[in-house]
Amino acid sequence: MTKAFLLFLVAFLAVPVSVLAQDSFCNTNITKRNEYSDPQTRYQYRGNRCEGIYSKTNSGSGIKLIGVLYGRLTYQLTTDEVVRVTVPMSDATKVRVRAEKAALTTCYQMDSEINHGDTLNWNIADVIEKKKIKPNELGLLGFTVDTIVGRTYIPLKTDPVLDSLYNDDRLRLTFRSISDLENIEYRWYAATTTKKPKWKVMRGFFPAGDAIIISIVPEKDEELPALFEVEIRGIKKFVGRGKKEESKYLIRTKSSISP
Repeated sequence: MTKAFLLFLVAFLAVPVSVLAQDSFCNTNITKRNEYSDPQTRYQYRGNRCEGIYSKTNSGSGIKLIGVLYGRLTYQLTTDEVVRVTVPMSDATKVRVRAEKAALTTCYQMDSEINHGDTLNWNIADVIEKKKIKPNELGLLGFTVDTIVGRTYIPLKTDPVLDSLYNDDRLRLTFRSISDLENIEYRWYAATTTKKPKWKVMRGFFPAGDAIIISIVPEKDEELPALFEVEIRGIKKFVGRGKKEESKYLIRTKSSISP
């Protein structure tokens, strides 16, 4: 055993476990560049997750998927509120969990990681209650990353609530655009299909940073595909008027995928 290796080992063991643990799910693109100064609410490691506000960066382009959730996210803005997040899919392992604010004025994000059978206890008091972020301003989703297929999104579920309007198992997707859009079109289909369905249309004006929510409802007597793609597009309203913003995402809902 060389002297250099011994020095490396000593230095490695001297690093607190909490510092090592946070590397598994914290977004280093945020932690390395975050200039937000409030020590209480800035994006940082918080035990079972990284969470907080971060300084605004390049928001990218297209229509971003920020929520894949059964039911709806609900909570009260109180200091003792805890949202319990689970992964319904039975063989899900190491699913990355992310919550993100739709509005572009305040950049908020939460990152964690859970397996099927685990529960993420998300303490609302740490950041959300302090910044008064309402549940309809957030998207919550799970995802995995594969070197071949890239990112696949996994539906999550949170605590059921008393209000029956929210306590359902309908799959809802939440999107955000950095551009003002009009007349959103979308469609979804099994990843193995050779024939894509017609576009569905949501007419109206969709301001930049507003949450765009789409319910995924199968035809009567049918189930959601184990693996499906969703496409969404809209026409830019002001800047770049007439040009289209469009995106496509892959979503997995079941453990086994039929050929």
